[in-house]
Amino acid sequence: MAKPFRQHYESFLRYAPLSIVGVCLLASVGWIAASDYLTYYFVRGNQNFFMISIAADLAYICFITVFLYVAIRYYLNEIQTVNRRAYETLKQSEQDCRITNHKLHLMTDIAYQDIQNKINSVIAFSDMSRSKTPEQREAFRQKGVQQLKQVLDLIAKTKDYQQMGVERETWVDVQETVKTQWAHVDSPPGVTMSADVHGLRIYTDPVIERVFFNLMSNAIKHGKTTKHISVSVEETDGGAVLRFEDNGIGIAAAHKPQIFERIVGGPGKFHLFFVRECLTLYGMSIAETGEEGKGARFEIRIPWKMCQVA
Repeated sequence: MAKPFRQHYESFLRYAPLSIVGVCLLASVGWIAASDYLTYYFVRGNQNFFMISIAADLAYICFITVFLYVAIRYYLNEIQTVNRRAYETLKQSEQDCRITNHKLHLMTDIAYQDIQNKINSVIAFSDMSRSKTPEQREAFRQKGVQQLKQVLDLIAKTKDYQQMGVERETWVDVQETVKTQWAHVDSPPGVTMSADVHGLRIYTDPVIERVFFNLMSNAIKHGKTTKHISVSVEETDGGAVLRFEDNGIGIAAAHKPQIFERIVGGPGKFHLFFVRECLTLYGMSIAETGEEGKGARFEIRIPWKMCQVA
């Protein structure tokens, strides 16, 4: 089987300098040998002149050989560097296209199924409100309005999801970001949050803000008895582990395998689905390691190449 073009090209770049120098060297030796022979033929008996000519020619050959090799090697290295950068840019573009296609597929599926189900619910409530008492009609109307609000909420969340991979990656200060997002969480009176992640920075898309917001919001919404949320960090051999813990009811062991999955047409579960998809997209991972009855604990594993801990 023939080698791919790239392998042939790399072999050419590897051996081209020696080949070109070899050809030039042979041509130089042939030309100099001919000139020395003619010099000796016409200047018979002048042994010293002949030896000086030979020495000068050898020095010239050595100089030309080194000069040609260095010049050709430098030129080909520059070509290799430019080609490597172009290849890496192309690979990154292909990766961006795959990510974009993946997001479009997911969002089309999610938006279509959820919006369709909720609109169908609104139509059903409208039908059921016919020939009912005014009180019952008002109750159905309220349910329909609630479904429409959920549609608007879904559209807003979908927009967040579509921003993944769009904004330029930068260093994100986790302590500051967590506190800022906590200010936006609709927390009941008496619920507190503490963060001890000073010095931790993550190199990622600013959309990581929504990950932190969703984790804290989820702790309040599904923890039910949650009164405190703590955010901490631990250094490991592979990187940093960022933990979001609460003292709510926790998650049953039987439910843990499905908490990050998106049930098509099902209720709720966009938040943790969004969190997992976003973290996976940028090379991180998340797992729930809490105990039922003691609270939930979400651990985000961040490789060292993406984080700094002062």
